[in-house]
Amino acid sequence: MAVRDLPKVETRVRFPLPAPQDILKYFQTYLDYMENKRLQSLYANPDQEMGEHIQTWEVEELKTYKEYTEQLYQNLLASELLPKDMNGFVFLSVSSNKADKERLLAELLDKDLEGKVFDKKPSIIAADFFGTQNQDTATAQTFTPGFKPDEQPKVANVNFSYLSADAYHLPLADESVTVIFDRLGVLHHAIKLNEAGKPPVDSLISLLKYWNLKLKPNGSVITDASELPPNPDLVDPTMYQLEYYIKNFVRGYNWTDFINELRDIGYESSFIGSGGNRLWRLQKV
Repeated sequence: MAVRDLPKVETRVRFPLPAPQDILKYFQTYLDYMENKRLQSLYANPDQEMGEHIQTWEVEELKTYKEYTEQLYQNLLASELLPKDMNGFVFLSVSSNKADKERLLAELLDKDLEGKVFDKKPSIIAADFFGTQNQDTATAQTFTPGFKPDEQPKVANVNFSYLSADAYHLPLADESVTVIFDRLGVLHHAIKLNEAGKPPVDSLISLLKYWNLKLKPNGSVITDASELPPNPDLVDPTMYQLEYYIKNFVRGYNWTDFINELRDIGYESSFIGSGGNRLWRLQKV
């Protein structure tokens, strides 16, 4: 293209300029877009990079996993999410990372169940949602590098197992799970990662609707809902991330709308505990 053929460029500043809060919103939208692209890449290529991600996550988030798991166990007992009758109880952790919490949880539960007899022992399943499940051979699973499926807790009264599967396609029977637990995992990512081109809130609803099929009657989904201010050096709590997104990036939609939508797909919302260990509970109704 010759110089004389270059199109004219508007050099005058047009008023009014965008408000500062709109500029920040546009910038955040761009950051969310880039994060979305990164997560899509990780979902599509759960390779060594993902293994490094898991190990980094562990360093940041699991420094106090023993204290966290012990408090989680107490919250589960106090809320009766661990019922008096544990026969056939199934606890699925969909975002186990290296499964330190899940192994310790199994050992805590095992100690309390000592001497009890079950027709069907309670089960704890530690899932790697970045892994893959071979559709032809149900037992052939590929775990993300960094996940340790060979490490077993010391238990006698609890069945403990590992599962590698897409969180949207769990190889479990409908109405077979008592509690689905997710901490800084699938739900956290679903807020930003569009599923099949859907807006993030729709992606979250789609995932929770699917999990509702897997839950037993009165079963529950529980996730992190810390009341402490977010630590800029760590991952934001799932509840904070969700509330922030709905408040700032979904026009004509608020938290009440979201709770009503959860009711429409069969959940009642409540909280368990307080402070940094508070949990958000979605109970199937």
